[in-house]
Amino acid sequence: MNLVIGNGIRVKVLEMQGDRVKLGFVAPAEVPIHRKEIHPRGRFSRDEGDTMHRLDAPTIAELAMQRLRDSPYKVMRRVSCESTQGVLVLRGRLFSFHEKQVAQRTVAEVSGVTRVVNEIEVDCSRDGS
Repeated sequence: MNLVIGNGIRVKVLEMQGDRVKLGFVAPAEVPIHRKEIHPRGRFSRDEGDTMHRLDAPTIAELAMQRLRDSPYKVMRRVSCESTQGVLVLRGRLFSFHEKQVAQRTVAEVSGVTRVVNEIEVDCSRDGS
């Protein structure tokens, strides 16, 4: 089931289990989506234009990790993230340059990220030979 809310924001029911429902949100990059468990009160604030959130480094890294975990590419779970002053550093080992590029694109639009430094190593010997 999909529900459309306004300008390109979609809500999708991902899973139903008993009285619990898991939802997924798809929105344009300029629309911030904040989960209460990731953004407890006081973890983000508005700037002078009251339009953009400034997130702390651990929150930015957590948001990036969540995007990677939610990726249809399960191998993205092999990537770790660190954030300092808006610079997000990706580390890990993937099996192709395509996967490395996908990881970078996946986190590039996370709120608060100003630059991505991709230090992911590519191991082309997936089968061990």
